Amino acid sequence: MAWQVSYQGATYRESDLTIGQCEALEDLIGLSWLSLNPLRSAKQARILTAFLVSEATGRPFAEVSDEVANLKADEFLNDFAEANSPLTIEPESDDMPAEWTDGIPPKAAVPSTSTS
Repeated sequence: MAWQVSYQGATYRESDLTIGQCEALEDLIGLSWLSLNPLRSAKQARILTAFLVSEATGRPFAEVSDEVANLKADEFLNDFAEANSPLTIEPESDDMPAEWTDGIPPKAAVPSTSTS
């Protein structure tokens, strides 16, 4: 699922991450970059948000992480759709296949050339 996080007026999208940033997030969170989802756990939301804000603004990661950690849980989860919420998480449109086999998407259908 693609995501975007808005924090204090700035929006950060999954699709804007570099491979290097994804690798850094893997190290910080301990999950594969394709498994990252800020709504899945508080730890992921805090680390992901702090990392993105720190990368974009140059603020120290620990400072932003502490700030995010002190948000009220109901603000963090229940009020994310409101414009005045400090954090919003919205799904980004996703054109990924619904089914995968061993981590690989299915082959596209090949049109038939038979004329029966």
